[in-house]
Amino acid sequence: MDGATHSQFLQHSWFQFAVRGPVGPKPTVVRGRSVSHAIRMVIRGNGDVRCTTRGTEERWEDTAGSVHFLPARRESYTCVSQVSPDHEAWVVLIPPGHVEDVLPQADTASPVELRSLHFRNESRLRSCVARVCESPDNATDAARQLVLQLGHLSGGRACAWSADQGVFDTASFEQIVNLIDSNLAGPPSIQAAASLVGLSPSHFAAKFRRSAGLSFHRFVNRRRLRVAMRRLEAEDVSLKDLARELGFASQSHLTRLFGQLTGITPARFRRLVRPVRPVAP
Repeated sequence: MDGATHSQFLQHSWFQFAVRGPVGPKPTVVRGRSVSHAIRMVIRGNGDVRCTTRGTEERWEDTAGSVHFLPARRESYTCVSQVSPDHEAWVVLIPPGHVEDVLPQADTASPVELRSLHFRNESRLRSCVARVCESPDNATDAARQLVLQLGHLSGGRACAWSADQGVFDTASFEQIVNLIDSNLAGPPSIQAAASLVGLSPSHFAAKFRRSAGLSFHRFVNRRRLRVAMRRLEAEDVSLKDLARELGFASQSHLTRLFGQLTGITPARFRRLVRPVRPVAP
């Protein structure tokens, strides 16, 4: 397998965030839908996790350095976690399609069904996750290698780590991303973005989809949601104000798109990623 043929899947449409410590004295229960592939790497601490999908339960132990890959089955799930006070993990959400497209083609038209994977001694995978999370805006190569390595561990052939040959060079893609990020409340049109790199709107739309793995419109919404996730983790901003500031049509529009990406509501996400404040005596 030549890694260059899959280098179009850039990290810009991904999401990275940290989960720290327990949310309370009782086990944390999360109900949602697996709409994005999830990679979870434990940085410190330990815990016990049980995830039930379609009546089938998976259970694993969290220990420092362990990596867990949970595929986007697009089905309802219930996840129960009990972790130590010092527990910290990195989480990466990858849109469906990024991993499947590096798997060998099946003889039938049926899509390849990914399975959950759990690793304790996979140094290359840990290295890729760390590079993506520590420097997400400068991790194109690490993101590509992460996808290829997951494809290999899921049943694909060994990867060849060749030079990146993405359809948009790094400088051009960064120009487009910067244009979007500086206008999130009133995002630029495809015509404006296309003129930035000297392409027709139709040519740009097709090339952008190949470069990012999703349409320009969906990419813009993901950039908005990325900012929303960071704000929810760091501030006490209201969902209504956040929706207005990021150009969503309404709070319900923000909540719906957030749920489509993560499988949970913004309010639930905030409770998961923000540490519990002690109650004053």
